[in-house]
Amino acid sequence: MLLCFLAYLLHMNVLIRLRNSCSFSVWAAWTTDPGVSNPFSSGTELSADETFSLFVPRDWSGRFWGRTGCSWRQAPGSSTSKFICDTGDCGSGDISCSKRGTPPATIAQLNLPARYSVSLLEGYNLAISIAPRNSSCSWAGCKSGSDANSGCPKELAVVDKSNIGRVIACKSPCLGLNEDQYCCRGRYTCPLKCSPSQYARAFKDACPRSSTYPCEANTSSYSCLGASEIIATFCPP
Repeated sequence: MLLCFLAYLLHMNVLIRLRNSCSFSVWAAWTTDPGVSNPFSSGTELSADETFSLFVPRDWSGRFWGRTGCSWRQAPGSSTSKFICDTGDCGSGDISCSKRGTPPATIAQLNLPARYSVSLLEGYNLAISIAPRNSSCSWAGCKSGSDANSGCPKELAVVDKSNIGRVIACKSPCLGLNEDQYCCRGRYTCPLKCSPSQYARAFKDACPRSSTYPCEANTSSYSCLGASEIIATFCPP
């Protein structure tokens, strides 16, 4: 009986709702993980308070992220315009993405039929929360009203080129400093010899249910078998 129930779940699609609760536009993007059957990737603009819905296969694995500061721009020395984003750009030159975004960017990961997580291991650009709808299952990601950019240290900050001083993203300590103690490598191995740095702890304050340093990569995911609808929210209110 259990096997029949699991088989039934695997043949259902899951509704994903991408909700923009930010006060500005976010260009959502999603890509399928390598090696997953039925791959699909794309992107869409979400104005403030707008929601976009899509269906994914019950056994789908992939990631979602938000891009900011996007516009069609003419590249230097070129007569054509390309779609470019200040954060999370995937290099496609278009609103749709076929490849992963450029760090730093906050990542919402789905490994269906059950698992979901939010990761700051590639840095942070937007607060994201993700949770099954109408369920007792836990939410993952960043808490309401959080903004890790506001407290990002200078050595990790990505600053808006057109508005000097405004932090638009925050690199992860491994990405920004590239030292063994922050990347949990060399003699700083998981799980006993690598602990969260002050940078990771600051990330954790903003996003308490997310991976903020490498040793958390496999321990900060959540499970909700049978969820038929999942909501990912940018700038959770």
